[in-house]
Amino acid sequence: MRLLKGSWLVLLLAAVACSRSDDNDKLGNWHKDGTVGSLQSGRIQSVGFVVGDTAYYGTGFDGNNGTVGFWSYDSKYHTWQQIADFPGVPRWGAAAFGAGGKGYVGTGYDGYHYYKDFFQYDPVQGSWSAIPDLPATQRRFATGFGIGNVGYLTSGQDSTPAATKDFYSLDATTNTWKKERGEYNGDPRYGATVFVMNNKAYFVTGISNNGNVTDFYVMNPDSIAAGVNGWHKLRDITNSSTDSYDDKYTNIVRSFGSAFIIGNKGYVTVGQNGGNTVTTWEYEPTNDTWTQKTDFEGSPRYGAFGFTLNGKGYIAGGGSSTSATSLYTDMYYFSPNETMVAND
Repeated sequence: MRLLKGSWLVLLLAAVACSRSDDNDKLGNWHKDGTVGSLQSGRIQSVGFVVGDTAYYGTGFDGNNGTVGFWSYDSKYHTWQQIADFPGVPRWGAAAFGAGGKGYVGTGYDGYHYYKDFFQYDPVQGSWSAIPDLPATQRRFATGFGIGNVGYLTSGQDSTPAATKDFYSLDATTNTWKKERGEYNGDPRYGATVFVMNNKAYFVTGISNNGNVTDFYVMNPDSIAAGVNGWHKLRDITNSSTDSYDDKYTNIVRSFGSAFIIGNKGYVTVGQNGGNTVTTWEYEPTNDTWTQKTDFEGSPRYGAFGFTLNGKGYIAGGGSSTSATSLYTDMYYFSPNETMVAND
């Protein structure tokens, strides 16, 4: 009997060692990079955009109310500066993008009402101005992104509440909206993520009326400009094929995650899939495959702001729930080719 117990102990220790070894085999290292601005409390479902060498972060839910505060981040000096408050109603779950040298924030929710208004931030003037509303239904949790002088917005949850999939573009030179004829072919969704790489937008994750989605799309703006549907379906982000490339796709699926690019690869991290997740995945566009990287090393969270600045991928804020004590002000950046060093 003692021998049997000892054998089970050896097997258990071996299994734990194997699990730790597998975890260590994942490449990548997360670095803590201070806190966001002068925030005294965390924010969830904030938004942000990048213009030039500066990232901008603001709005969000502080555990009690929507907010309007906004900050700019200089990655060279690792410094935050508070800028003019967002001029709209305090809100969270808005959408944002940078286009044409300016930042845009709109839509969202204040706990009672859904919005479709939009505002432009001019970094040179340091001021906000109202632009025409999104020509669509009010919504929250939409996905925005910018490519060149054009901003785009798709998906979201309307006030019924139902997921949406309509697709709009904003010409940043004239601040005029256009409803695009093409849409991605999958289910309507909200809480999706996007990363822009080589002038194409990669639209992934999110939740539909039926649960977290597994399909994945790329949008080519050149096709949109030519008047054709620019959305192209990529491989699913689950183990759904008979080939071996997706055998390890066990936990890419999520909603309210964060995304960024580093070099010519895209990254998705944190978010919700049942509970909060910390898994991090790297996308290789040359062969349309994903590789799991080192887990995010901060507290599990969702609704954080992911962005790329000067070649680094960051996530900021977010929360493990909407309780004020579960919201975060911290920020991290990811080094995908480093070996993990805990708590650095």
